[in-house]
Amino acid sequence: MQEQFVINTTTDFDSSVCTLALLVGNDYFSYAVSDDKNNVIVLKRYYLQNTGTKQLDDILQLNNVLSENFANIVTAFDFNSNTLLPVDLNTGDHTSLLYLNDAAQQDHIMYEVVKDWQLSNVYSIPYSLLNWVLGHFPSSKFWHAQSVQIQNAGKENINGGIHLDVRDKNFNVTVTLHDKLLLAQTYPYTTPSDVLFYLLKICEGFGLAQDSVQLTISGLIDKNSALFKTLYDYFLNIDMKSATWKPDEYPAHYFTLLNQVALCES
Repeated sequence: MQEQFVINTTTDFDSSVCTLALLVGNDYFSYAVSDDKNNVIVLKRYYLQNTGTKQLDDILQLNNVLSENFANIVTAFDFNSNTLLPVDLNTGDHTSLLYLNDAAQQDHIMYEVVKDWQLSNVYSIPYSLLNWVLGHFPSSKFWHAQSVQIQNAGKENINGGIHLDVRDKNFNVTVTLHDKLLLAQTYPYTTPSDVLFYLLKICEGFGLAQDSVQLTISGLIDKNSALFKTLYDYFLNIDMKSATWKPDEYPAHYFTLLNQVALCES
């Protein structure tokens, strides 16, 4: 377990007007406490070799703030076993869809509607992790990270938009054109060339021009990094999507997804 980022703006806050946002992935756990004015109070991100209840128990013991009585709690699960369906095709029988997407038979199946796009996101969560969240945060609302990213993708770019969120070992891509969602997928990567390859193939496949498509980036990427410089060589319109919080210690785009999770309950 490795503590990657820490922000503590104050130790004196009223949890009864605060939101706790949790983001749980295959190899990381993030949380943030923000108040009713959208100021971040506490934020941490842990890198985990493999997320399990033992690691989460250790994090809970190290972070007493997680035991506060919060006004709102929202948890987003960032696992790849999910399937998107038009709302009118969501029949309620999701098992076969998820087995095609590498879900384990013992996982719990959930779904939610991404209202702005009229899509149902059907996904599975390991029972052990779901039960851990329910046991420690019984009032939590639930989302899938993919739903949050689609909801925030926007429909305004007439030349198409590629929304890239970078993690430690993978990245998520949400691609839109006008009012259509073209793609929402997570890919593994080890080098900047891997990310570039996928993005160029996406542009080729959907007929998006590299000199006009809007590439919006968030997550664990720095403007001085080899990855950013590689993308800058191939795309003309690049924007860093920042969290609306204002942490001082790190660039705000590191925490955009976590901020969006918190705002799901606003």
